[in-house]
Amino acid sequence: MRREWITIAVLFSTAVGVWACFRFGIKSDSPLSFAINIITLGVVILYVHYTYRLHRANWIPVGTFKLKQDKDDPYLINTYLKNFTKLQDIYMWINLNPTVNGKKVIMDSKVYSGKEPWPLQPLQPGEGKFRIDRDILNKVEDASIDAMKRVVTNENYKNQLRFSIEIKVVGVHTGLSQTYAKREYFYDFRGGQQKLVLDPGFPHLVDE
Repeated sequence: MRREWITIAVLFSTAVGVWACFRFGIKSDSPLSFAINIITLGVVILYVHYTYRLHRANWIPVGTFKLKQDKDDPYLINTYLKNFTKLQDIYMWINLNPTVNGKKVIMDSKVYSGKEPWPLQPLQPGEGKFRIDRDILNKVEDASIDAMKRVVTNENYKNQLRFSIEIKVVGVHTGLSQTYAKREYFYDFRGGQQKLVLDPGFPHLVDE
């Protein structure tokens, strides 16, 4: 809603400026001078408009977040995030929404369960980590790593441990926000696999 009102204000101000120029400001004794004045006015309007858009783009909150399995420990998951906004701090709200055999698990970490935001300065990266055994599986009865390996099949391997990640980025100063489409991951416990996988069956685009 705020974006629409800003756009309306800019358009209204431009219209008033054009009317004022025609009513009071453009006076010429020849068609050529009149045409030059009109062209100059148009250039000024375009300059103001695109300067505003460029300035506004630098304030739009944009952030990234991804999971990556540690190369030395298959049960350690590293998290990487970054603020791509050039002129303001952001809060990144992250909810991993893990489920084990369809049962939702509430993680102790507040920044991974959507209870607290991750603050980032302009263009600042951030890193974190969590373990799937200690931080997730241990909270569910009969869901240890060994137990998951014993019962995994080619039919259930995508549903044993899943993440349906929700991400929202909020500009600290402007209040503008962007909500990203959910990102679906699963952990493959099959023999010889033991890896975190981004589920290709789900979209991973920004919601407009």
